[in-house]
Amino acid sequence: MTTGIELRYRIVDVFSDRPLAGNGLCVVLDPAPESVMQALAREVNLSETTYPSVVDDDTYDVRIFTPNEELPFAGHPSLGTAWVLGPKAWTQRSAGATVTVTADAGGAVMSQPDPAFTDIDGDEVVAALGLPGAVDGYCVAEELRNDPLTSRACLVAVTGYADEDARSRSASAGFDHHLNKPVSLEAIDRVLDSITPD
Repeated sequence: MTTGIELRYRIVDVFSDRPLAGNGLCVVLDPAPESVMQALAREVNLSETTYPSVVDDDTYDVRIFTPNEELPFAGHPSLGTAWVLGPKAWTQRSAGATVTVTADAGGAVMSQPDPAFTDIDGDEVVAALGLPGAVDGYCVAEELRNDPLTSRACLVAVTGYADEDARSRSASAGFDHHLNKPVSLEAIDRVLDSITPD
């Protein structure tokens, strides 16, 4: 048998008011060697395992692991980690975000920065999805119909084009239904009612 290492940890239940419910989280309280972090997360086998390192009175750095990979950021581990570290307004720094988590005996609340959006090149998205260059909904429907894995999927065109030409083009591209915007709940119900499992 090999010699182990000793690390203090705490298992907490996030999004619950009672033990053994909610999202289980392991918070490792002692510094862990980097080579152990992923293996320990896999061994614990909860949704996430965190490794916080308090850097001053109200700030900590954290690394977050699932059983399979490290995450740059995740919400429930952030709440649970701050709660374990104790009641106060914490600044949590991780690879994916810096957030403020206010913890007290009753739980924790997270404030996060406004999201930042980046323009992307649509052609890169098309290439990443493996779609042809000039793509629109009709092309996507045709590709889905030609793929054995998706050929039987129920395809619904949701569009602002209500004329007969648009409906005909939707049908020839492989759409099963053509709904005009704004779509009513009744129209959605009719589509769902028409889908029967094989």
